[in-house]
Amino acid sequence: MQFSIEVGELVSIRQFGHRPFKANKTGIVISRRALGAGSKYEQEAYEVLTYGVIVRVRGTRLRKAD
Repeated sequence: MQFSIEVGELVSIRQFGHRPFKANKTGIVISRRALGAGSKYEQEAYEVLTYGVIVRVRGTRLRKAD
């Protein structure tokens, strides 16, 4: 199952690796961009506004918030 995340949606950021300062937060998606454009590993990256800070996050780390 795959979910599409649109600009303006409320999302939560899941933690991967050793970067807890970006994880387990809720925010609003303000833009979407291609990360690694032109490469076979191209992914989508989103800019999320969380508590007054804009964070760039890969799409695999985002989930729609309840």
